[in-house]
Amino acid sequence: MAELSVRLLGDGECLVDHPASGAALHTSRSARFGGRGSSFSSTDLVAAALATCVATDLEHVAVRNGVSLDRIRIEAGKELLLDPKRLAALHVRVRIAGACDDVTLLKLRRAADACVVQRALHPDVECMIEIVRDDPA
Repeated sequence: MAELSVRLLGDGECLVDHPASGAALHTSRSARFGGRGSSFSSTDLVAAALATCVATDLEHVAVRNGVSLDRIRIEAGKELLLDPKRLAALHVRVRIAGACDDVTLLKLRRAADACVVQRALHPDVECMIEIVRDDPA
């Protein structure tokens, strides 16, 4: 079962190890909630999980349709509620630089909608995934 190992470091900080790859990441409770805010918070990681899920699903479609990966930029954000304290919304914006035809854009949209992380989230968490063309003027 142990795909990840989490060590508590104190002061709302953790170290997450991924034994299969040797990778590690540090998390920190947000300053807004009494932590240091020195690294990713848990809810930052949820936003990152959604964004990277969308990214990896888009990658296959982009490559098959001749959209260079260096033309794609992805931004992610979150909204929190305080009462009750919970994740209210996640935002992902995919920006495609240069021309991208409507058919390819629709394929990318379908790929983004297939993200397994989005499907795993509670329906009370609003997920907004936007794909925009940054066409040259």
